Amino acid sequence: MSPLTQLAEEVLANAKRLDSYISSHHLPPASFVHDTFAHLPTDNPASGHGPHRQDRGDIARRERSHAPARRSTLKTSPAPNQSADITDLRIIYTYNIHNAVPLHGSSTYADIARACGLSESIVHRFLPHAMANRICFEASPGQVSHTTLSRMMAEDADFCDNVGMHTFEVAPAFMKLSEALVRYPSSGQANETAYSLSNDTELSLYNFLADKPEQARRFGQSMKFMTKGEALNVKHLTSNYDWATLDGPGAVLVDVGGGHGAMAQHLADLTENMRFIEQDLPSTAQQGNDMLPDKYKSRIEFAGHDFFTEQTVKGKDVYFFR
Repeated sequence: MSPLTQLAEEVLANAKRLDSYISSHHLPPASFVHDTFAHLPTDNPASGHGPHRQDRGDIARRERSHAPARRSTLKTSPAPNQSADITDLRIIYTYNIHNAVPLHGSSTYADIARACGLSESIVHRFLPHAMANRICFEASPGQVSHTTLSRMMAEDADFCDNVGMHTFEVAPAFMKLSEALVRYPSSGQANETAYSLSNDTELSLYNFLADKPEQARRFGQSMKFMTKGEALNVKHLTSNYDWATLDGPGAVLVDVGGGHGAMAQHLADLTENMRFIEQDLPSTAQQGNDMLPDKYKSRIEFAGHDFFTEQTVKGKDVYFFR
């Protein structure tokens, strides 16, 4: 059996499993429109637990990324229009198009144009391209409704920040990688990178963000979102170490480069005594402190610190760096 045929059979077998589960639980058929993924188990149908929104987002993004391949059944080279596909999400994010479409029901092109400050002509030309990549769809002629991906942008602010970070910062940096390799072939400096080139700065990523409060906030919330998915989930931290052995009176954990404190909040829920010092650049630390829920304020504090410099908090029980 060829690898291609083997892959096709595996996909078919999994599709049949999916259909069987959906049918037995009386769910709407899996599609890019119905948010069926919210009800699927993470490991097996017997578990009864649905995946987090990031895992559903991963599914949606994977399906969207395969759209060029669906248009040409078998491709052996990268799709040349992927940069245009990324632009779909960037424009939707920039003009807040995802919030111009009601979560349930539909909106006209004219209504979307008015809500987003765009001409109706541009919306008519742009949205059909996004629809080809499973972002929104025409429920009926001239009526625009959400697909799973666009609805997630409207419902989940952290996911939307993740979209913004990837389309405005990650993707442009990727495009500068070859130039960075030519300009800085053997550099180990934090400010001699593709990210620095894409932002026309001599600063490192974190120092650059320190002067951009909104970008820093988006970066932090995007990192928070990524810890909710399976690969980077904070549950791996607690399932692979017995934190109870350290949870004595006066115990302190220093989270180095901890962003807005997702890890500390997770550990605080699972311990009784441990306190946490969340370190990050001053602007990020301030944002984390401002967003910290009241129930954690007695155990979590934020402190400005650049982890490229010597540690200023000495003699604590745990120094965590991820």
